[in-house]
Amino acid sequence: MMSNSRSATRAARVRNAPAAASRATASRRAGWLVALALCALTGLSACFTGAPCQDDSDCGDSQCTRTGECSIEVLSVILRWTVNGQPPNEESCARIDQLSVVFEDAQVERELTYEPVRCTLGRIYFDRMPSRFDRVTLRADDRGGRLLDEHTVSLDRPGTEAALDLRIQGARVD
Repeated sequence: MMSNSRSATRAARVRNAPAAASRATASRRAGWLVALALCALTGLSACFTGAPCQDDSDCGDSQCTRTGECSIEVLSVILRWTVNGQPPNEESCARIDQLSVVFEDAQVERELTYEPVRCTLGRIYFDRMPSRFDRVTLRADDRGGRLLDEHTVSLDRPGTEAALDLRIQGARVD
């Protein structure tokens, strides 16, 4: 009897999901309409920042970023890494199951994570990232999901390059 009650509750949630999604979409549209009305009153160029986009033509004087939002200024970020001072290869990366690159917006406490990133690449490039991001972290995890090492870099200029050395215990060091 208990399982039938759970099934009924689950089915009710599933039936109500389209209505909830529809309300959320309507709420988002209303929010954008209010924002556009305010833009008309205050000047358009700053109004497109953060608005959703597919290409630059959706953003007025701003640019469409990789995250699908308009931004007045965009960032490019190059991260290069070594493992215990050595170029990454199959042997030096053996303990690292995956790397993740986490962009952080501390002002609104939001993150954007790119994963998995192959350790053996040794370099990754991100262009057209929104200027709202103020830090980027390269994180190395083992197969159990445990943190092996991480490095955080401030994004204080549009073109940021960082060379990082992942210190992994048990990885071969020449």
